[in-house]
Amino acid sequence: MVPLLLAVAASVVVPPVHLALAFAPVGTVPPAIQRIAVGEAAAIWSPAGVAIDAADASGHAPADAVVLTVVTTASTPAARANEALGAIEFAFDGTPNRVIWIFLDRLLRMLGDASIGDVPLWRRPRGFSEQALGRALGRIIAHEIGHFVLRSTEHARQGLMGPVYRTDDLIAPGRNRYHLRP
Repeated sequence: MVPLLLAVAASVVVPPVHLALAFAPVGTVPPAIQRIAVGEAAAIWSPAGVAIDAADASGHAPADAVVLTVVTTASTPAARANEALGAIEFAFDGTPNRVIWIFLDRLLRMLGDASIGDVPLWRRPRGFSEQALGRALGRIIAHEIGHFVLRSTEHARQGLMGPVYRTDDLIAPGRNRYHLRP
C-alpha cells in the first residue's frame, strides 16, 4: 500500500498543496538555520507539487497555506527507544495533526559525531556546520511532512519515507536519498 501511495503522491498532488512552517518555541532554532531547513524541505517536495514556505515570526502565512508548527524539543522516552529524530501524531480518525515534533537533542548528538572526510563537523567553519544542521533539519521535517501529506503513518523501505537515515545522508549536499520513490 505504501509504494502505491508514494507513487500517487509523487505524480498526482492536485491541487498543489501549500504549507507554511512556523518554528516553536521561538528562538530555539536560529533564523539562518530555519531558512536553510525550510529551503531544503521545499526543494525536496517541490517536484511533487507541494510548496513550502516559512510562516512569519508571529505564525502568519499566506491565506492558501496550511500552517504546520515545527516544535523543537528534547526527545521523549518513546522517541529515544526507537531512535526517532522527529514525529507527527495522528488523531483517532487518521487525520494528521498540524504539529511536527523535532527531537533536537538527538539530532545534535547525532551530528556531534559526524565527520566530513576526516574532519569532524564541529571543527568545520561555523557557516559550514550551520548549513549541515539546516540541511539535516529540513530533511527530517520533509519526512514528517510526508506523513502529513500522504496521511499515513507508514514508512517505505527507502527514499524520503524510509524509516532510518544515516548521518552522512542527512548532511550530504546531494538529495538522492530524499526523493519520493514508487
